[in-house]
Amino acid sequence: MKQRTRLLSVLLTLAMLLGMLPAMSITASAYSGAGTKSSPYVVTDYDELRELMKNVTEDDPTCYIKLGSDITESGNQTKYYLYVQNKGNVVLDLAGYSLTRSALTTDSRLIGVQGGSLTVNDSVGGGEIVCKTKNGGIGYSGAGILVENWNGSKLTVNGGTIVGGEYGIYTQGGTTVINGGTFLSLNPESNLYMTSTPGFFYRGTVAVCGGTFGDSASNSTTIQIKDADVTFYNSCTAYYGMYSSNNSWPSLKGATVTVDGTKARPQGNFFMGNSVEGRVGAKIVISGPDKPIDTVEITGIDAPVTGQPLDFTADCDTVGVKSVSVYWYNLSDKKTVSKGEVAKGGKTYRVDVDLLPQTGYQFVGDKSEAVTINGEEAYIFGGTTEDLSVSYTFSETAAAKKAISAVAITNLDALKHGQAADYNASTSTPGCTVEKVEYQMFRKTLTDYVPSDGDNVAVVVTVSAADGYAFASGSTATWNGLTSDDTVAGLNANEKRYAFYIEVGADASQIVKSAAMTVTAPQIGKAPAATVTAPQGVTVESVDWTPADAAFKEGVSYTVKIGFQADSTHVLADDFLNTGTVTINGQSAQLSKPTTGGIKDTFLTTCYASFTFPALKAGEQPVSPDRTNPFTDVKESDYFYNPVLWAVEKEITNGTSATTFSPANTCTRAQIITFLWRASGSPEPGITCSFLDVPAGSYYEKAVVWATEQGMVEGDKFYPNAPCTRLMAVEFMWAQAGRPDAPAASFEDVNSPAVNWAVEAGVTNGTSATRFSPDKTCTRAQIVTFLWRAFG
Repeated sequence: MKQRTRLLSVLLTLAMLLGMLPAMSITASAYSGAGTKSSPYVVTDYDELRELMKNVTEDDPTCYIKLGSDITESGNQTKYYLYVQNKGNVVLDLAGYSLTRSALTTDSRLIGVQGGSLTVNDSVGGGEIVCKTKNGGIGYSGAGILVENWNGSKLTVNGGTIVGGEYGIYTQGGTTVINGGTFLSLNPESNLYMTSTPGFFYRGTVAVCGGTFGDSASNSTTIQIKDADVTFYNSCTAYYGMYSSNNSWPSLKGATVTVDGTKARPQGNFFMGNSVEGRVGAKIVISGPDKPIDTVEITGIDAPVTGQPLDFTADCDTVGVKSVSVYWYNLSDKKTVSKGEVAKGGKTYRVDVDLLPQTGYQFVGDKSEAVTINGEEAYIFGGTTEDLSVSYTFSETAAAKKAISAVAITNLDALKHGQAADYNASTSTPGCTVEKVEYQMFRKTLTDYVPSDGDNVAVVVTVSAADGYAFASGSTATWNGLTSDDTVAGLNANEKRYAFYIEVGADASQIVKSAAMTVTAPQIGKAPAATVTAPQGVTVESVDWTPADAAFKEGVSYTVKIGFQADSTHVLADDFLNTGTVTINGQSAQLSKPTTGGIKDTFLTTCYASFTFPALKAGEQPVSPDRTNPFTDVKESDYFYNPVLWAVEKEITNGTSATTFSPANTCTRAQIITFLWRASGSPEPGITCSFLDVPAGSYYEKAVVWATEQGMVEGDKFYPNAPCTRLMAVEFMWAQAGRPDAPAASFEDVNSPAVNWAVEAGVTNGTSATRFSPDKTCTRAQIVTFLWRAFG
């Protein structure tokens, strides 16, 4: 049932991975990608973006997220802003799209940095973060990004436009690096009631290496420095004016300031566009020295593995580093290694890495930088402020091992709705062993997982290699005809973890498309039934009668409403409300959904079926206790229980055998005419039979001749074995009743005085509120019920 969607539950499309491993994900309904640098999550929904960001912790790898469309959140929930925390590391690429929050709330931000690390990029250009929240006062409130005074809070802005009601960016603590971007405030100016400051540095450590604060229309100071330790590098731009609570402007630290191209000096606490007053359109440029890079972390260089190509790629997320180039040298053979060469067994290899800084940054230049490669201290063998060369020597490679390129996972059951997941598996591939099976959703490992239809889950199988074996680069695993979607390193070099991304679907035997229910029909003087017989796969949740009388009364039409859902091992079919078929006592029931809870028609967990019984006639009584029921296929809870016993008692019909009535068998024209004739006392006809297809001496001959006398049938053929339809049945009974007039019924598929009479007399209702289904064939149970209601 791949079209099924979950409420977010449902929230969410799901990202599957182990916390200690590089990010893995599944293709979910609302976002895609793996959460890695090369394959970021592409998100188009605010709720899912919030879930992804807040769930990243220090135990997880860096989570890369990219907007896939404009996203707007306008609910008025408090504390529903985006945030990173728990020392998690998130890189958000606006990719040219807008991320907007517009709400009436006390929240003071769109994004909060709360002890985590956030990097904002805009790879396409034109991307925005816009906080339009209001707090009931004058103007807008809050900041586009708020760096909070939590241990470990870190923000890096490389691009995009950051807009807040009062502040584009507001630092309360932590560490902030601004390399680019534009910072704006929605409020037109600062006054007694509101603030308008695109860059407000209250506390914390701030390095401003670029960016633009305000624009030519700004009417208030666009940079304010309170107690933060701010240093200006490279070049940034502000408009109207700047303010610092410290008159000496220590934060300039060698930087120069120009106003409209003319070098300027502070006027007390201010750098203003016009002497001591600000001026709309004044452009202030702060030019500082290049920011020194004194710490470099290089990651992602795979250690040499015998028989596998050497890794010529590397990652470096250190702010200010522009490019990283990787080279290898075989120390054992004293030769340079070319790209594509594989590592040889018993050899020692050294990796050499050259780095270049971004504009506005420089290396220290005296080899005093702290540089690591894969977390290990690297050797600095050359460099200036404009380049840096480092190296690291890896341990000697092991002797050549047999390569494992494909692992066949066996004896692991496929996921099935409602059945406990299998945690045991094996493999038929020589040289490896299955160590563990895990199931993951929302970046978390599940315990005692029981799958549900529509779940998106990662099945992660950990496999270890035996001595003398090694996993080949790009190795994959197969399971149940599937090939693994992700392969990542295990806890050690001898392990690999293979992830299969699965959408759980119920099989055909678990999908409920119809349900035939039975409930004891109303009987005068008896209490309404509280139990319902339902088919396998369906659980009855509630039984309600309207009117809610303690006992059934004569002359009253009662409606039963049965609430039901699929049991733990079944699911209701998609769009069950419109496509499902439910009967109550053999009659079509009306389906409805709960009136609360926001459940969509396409995915119901609980459904209601309703049926209205015809009004009970005056003098109608329940079957006497001493009357015996010889039929094994007629139960007291069946709607046709009373009608069948009445028909047998009145000798209108017998069973199809001594112990069966066959209520579901189709009723023929010969049978209903015979039933009507017997219900009228089996009178002797006064004419001979004129129908060519009615054999002399047949059980229905006299009944057909009698029906001819009554004007019910005519012609030279009767078609005795043809099925009796709903319209035929009521026309026959209407004729026997004397063809009385009745108000018109409102059915769109029939216009018949016989149908009008049948509805008015309580013989039968339509199959729905607007349809009678005149051509639908009748069963034996339905015909005797009609007769009982009309003549019983």
